[in-house]
Amino acid sequence: MKTIGVKPDKIQHILITHHDVDNVGSLAFMQKETGAKIWASAGDIPYIYQDISRPGIKRLISFIMRGEKPDKINTYPEDGKLGVDGVQVIPTPGHTPGHLCLLYKDVLLAGDLFRTSHGEITPTKSFMNWDDEVLRSSLELIQDCEFSWVCPAHGKPLK
Repeated sequence: MKTIGVKPDKIQHILITHHDVDNVGSLAFMQKETGAKIWASAGDIPYIYQDISRPGIKRLISFIMRGEKPDKINTYPEDGKLGVDGVQVIPTPGHTPGHLCLLYKDVLLAGDLFRTSHGEITPTKSFMNWDDEVLRSSLELIQDCEFSWVCPAHGKPLK
């Protein structure tokens, strides 16, 4: 944040797409540094708080990379309207039970719904997903969304 000139107290909201450790491992630190509200899906909050163990290889990863738990996590509204500068919440389960994408203006923040590689969208490896069939339905769902840019958690943004 210092590098780009953003003071921590200017951050008011931290929006989480899913519970994987590489996305939530620093939440407690960020919460303390910024005082921001943290938002996540109801389906993924128990994993973030470690009330439910992550499945498969994610259990091992979360054991190795244990982070401090944040104090309070707010649940995204069910109607998808967050009220944070026009951000729209789109439930896209499959990678995790509560995975979601965030649509901001013409940018889709896709989390781990898929990744990009060599200018192409590629599916997340099956062993990293909670449910591949549900993920395929989520991929179909976002085809109806209008956006110019897609920004996955892994890979480069695509126009």
